[in-house]
Amino acid sequence: MINYQTVIAQYQVCEKLNAGTIDELWLWGGPYFGYYEANMAGPNAFSTNGPIIDGTTCQRQLNIMGFNYERAVGEMLEDLAHRTEGTMAKIYGYTPYSGVANLNNPWGRFTAYNKIASNQSGCGSIHYPPNGTNDYDWTNTTTVKSFCEDWNDKYPLMRGYYSSLNCDAWGCSAVGWKKYWFSHLPYSAGTTDGKLNNWWAYLVDYENATAQASTSNLQYFKIKNGIDDKNTSCGSNATASEIYLGMDDTCKPSKPYLATFNFTGVAIPKKSKITGAYMSFTQDGPYNNPLQLSISLSLSPFANSTSSVSWDLTNSWTTLTRDITPDFTAQLQQVIDSPYYQIGKTVVVKVNYVSGTGHRSIFAYERYSPAAPVLVVEYEATTSPSPTAIPSPNSCQTKCLFFPPQFRKFCLKHCPK
Repeated sequence: MINYQTVIAQYQVCEKLNAGTIDELWLWGGPYFGYYEANMAGPNAFSTNGPIIDGTTCQRQLNIMGFNYERAVGEMLEDLAHRTEGTMAKIYGYTPYSGVANLNNPWGRFTAYNKIASNQSGCGSIHYPPNGTNDYDWTNTTTVKSFCEDWNDKYPLMRGYYSSLNCDAWGCSAVGWKKYWFSHLPYSAGTTDGKLNNWWAYLVDYENATAQASTSNLQYFKIKNGIDDKNTSCGSNATASEIYLGMDDTCKPSKPYLATFNFTGVAIPKKSKITGAYMSFTQDGPYNNPLQLSISLSLSPFANSTSSVSWDLTNSWTTLTRDITPDFTAQLQQVIDSPYYQIGKTVVVKVNYVSGTGHRSIFAYERYSPAAPVLVVEYEATTSPSPTAIPSPNSCQTKCLFFPPQFRKFCLKHCPK
């Protein structure tokens, strides 16, 4: 049986890692060599799918993979998938193998499958596809409702799109399923609520990815519960599945809708220069009636609003289409410059009726929470970051992982501390 510490010392693995000669340790062997599918050594190591290897001289985290000569590409992909699951469980604090769905957690949403989340399947776990009823159920022809096609490059600006899915989507094979699952991992730029939108970055280099997340200047802030998006007209409604813009003709006489969106935990550094800001949302249609609206911002719990920006709706809307408001950079800058602003405060976006006929609606949190409105902000921090937050660019190295033929090559810049 393998002694990891002996192998690492004998082959000077940590010395090579510390010098930047290697990035990972991949072990090949026969049956019963005792390799774990995936584990880790180095500072602040955590379980990816095996025990932590202590007692080494590695100065940064070392991912270790264990492969078997008697197995094939499918098992290699599964090993990497379990490493992915272990890494994302570290990031989001949830594992799908608990047997309980967590649809308020991005990783929980992604790994949801129909058995534990009826009609709310994401992409499933590597053992349980969206329609799986037991482990390794990769050839199941039963069709279920799945939101898996709403991930990959779309997260975090999801539409609420779902499809009827069974194993035909991946060719009803083990390798096909694993490639399908990997191909739907998110990889967009920026962070959402402090976590990178590119989940591959965590898989390839957890240490550097967490550092990047803390310094990202493109941030997405989501509606986190149903009471944070609401309508007010002749009454108030914080639990509907749609948020209305325009006139409420159910009031007698008609009254304008006020749409309010509370984005909690906004983590823009004080004194930052806002270079872009808008709200992304999912259209609920069809609509083609013209409306003129206005958008203003405020800092909760203070009632004072910023100046407003006009929003003229003349284009046609169709359901499940992601759209954005006009830019409100100047208005968000007023909020950030407020003496009452602190990191973690709630920024309120208000949409008022100005003129036009009828109403339009957008997806609310209750309709499908990943498709709820998102505040998107790009900024330049004017305060100097901690010297350890951004390593010297001269010490940075680009590292890559290569996957089986006709799959993908993923690279990430690593900057040793």
